[in-house]
Amino acid sequence: MVHVNNEIRPTVGNIPLDVIDCFDRAIGICMSSFDNSYADVYFCLKLINRIYFSNPLENVFLGESLKSINAFFPLEVRKVYVLDDFILLLERECYKGNPIIVPINLKEVFYSEQYQLLDWAHPFVVKGVDRKRKVLKILDGTHLKSDFPEERDFSIPYDILEKSFNSYFKNINKKEEAYVIVFERSSQFVANNQDNKILGMDILIDFMKKIDVKNQIQIIETIPDVSTILNFSKRKRALFEIVLQEIKNIGSFNNKQIANLELQIDKICDNWEKYCFLYAKSRLSRISLGKVNVDNAIITKEIIVLEKILSMVQEIKYKKKIPTILADTDSIICINKENIVFNFDGNRIYNSWLSDESPKVVFKDEKISVFEEEYFIKITEKRINIVAGFFINISGKLYYFGLDSCKRINVDIAGIESSVVQALVETDSVYLKLVSIKNELSFQYKLTEGDCYNELLSLKLSSNEIDNYGIGCKTYNKAKPIKVLFRNLRYKECKKDNEEKFTEKIQSSRG
Repeated sequence: MVHVNNEIRPTVGNIPLDVIDCFDRAIGICMSSFDNSYADVYFCLKLINRIYFSNPLENVFLGESLKSINAFFPLEVRKVYVLDDFILLLERECYKGNPIIVPINLKEVFYSEQYQLLDWAHPFVVKGVDRKRKVLKILDGTHLKSDFPEERDFSIPYDILEKSFNSYFKNINKKEEAYVIVFERSSQFVANNQDNKILGMDILIDFMKKIDVKNQIQIIETIPDVSTILNFSKRKRALFEIVLQEIKNIGSFNNKQIANLELQIDKICDNWEKYCFLYAKSRLSRISLGKVNVDNAIITKEIIVLEKILSMVQEIKYKKKIPTILADTDSIICINKENIVFNFDGNRIYNSWLSDESPKVVFKDEKISVFEEEYFIKITEKRINIVAGFFINISGKLYYFGLDSCKRINVDIAGIESSVVQALVETDSVYLKLVSIKNELSFQYKLTEGDCYNELLSLKLSSNEIDNYGIGCKTYNKAKPIKVLFRNLRYKECKKDNEEKFTEKIQSSRG
């Protein structure tokens, strides 16, 4: 009987092995079978640690690396020790559809260049089994004899795989009991979910915020071998390439913006390459060349570039999913990459007081408890009766929180109270923020970008009272043509199991 997991594919590109080694490539392939973004995020974490920190993930490959995967990703990755039948273990995991990494010794693999010559550690990614023919389906590049790292589908007989596996623990890794690495989805994993992409952005943000560019000099000076020093700038280039590719895949930035960033990165890496070469030369020379310094201007430029990348990653993180448009029978609402535009032609009134006819964009249709939403709103015409801002459905009551006719910022309840609270202002634009923390809903505003937010109203709510919310406009008294622009500045939402942690973050940042 044949069973193959076709989601396990050669998804890792031609990243040099001295940047991402064959074991990390195998991990990346296994992680990508769950979500395409996971491998790139994992590679970024490894490279960030190797470049900017004290290499905590590099020393013990199957120790700290696996712990990190389990900590950051909705996966369960574990060493499964071979206590009895090795082949039976692989068959069992294959039938479950789980990716498996089998560490082997290439000295026992007949088609390898190291066959019968040299002990050489190598991973096979097992993706399936053919019990009748007694072969396992693997992903590997050894059979290709290529100068470039690449993995392709291949088959290997039971006996050859088992012999090379046993040889690995007998002749290479003598300190540990024999094991294979098994990948499974955890209970938090949701297949084909946009949240997986957001998760990757979360991880990158957390790590990038901790980067100290100046640490690189100290790290280079503690590297014991010259070849690793010379590869330092190559790793840096790879890191930036992977991050930018992920930004391109998920974000919506213009080509000029990306090209300018790539040019700056190229110059920075060129300078680090020069520094590493001179430092390696100094190491090898019997005559000391003295201390080799990195230009402070390069350090400053790298800090600026990293801040820009962090800003782009954060922007991606806070981008919302495609919203749902409601009550827009006249096609008033237009959504593009930058803005949401409400364009009223002046033919009729769209009020919500007695019956709700206001066009709206809904962001969430199920019960939610913790979120943060921030919008910039601009009304093109003054002296027209229109409310533009957030709507919130709370226990059957429709609240509007918005800029009313460029004269005031107001909160009303449809059919109940025309003004719960107001702030009198003369403006055609405003920044509005809606923050929900457990049992509190905070309505906040500011008039200019540099201001701190003012709280207009705070509502105490019982659990799950918010049915849905979003942005909307309503007109009243007299219909006139008018256009309203909404631009999303920040969005964050959390699931129930992360509520406490997220609540702390919001409370610490409230304006």
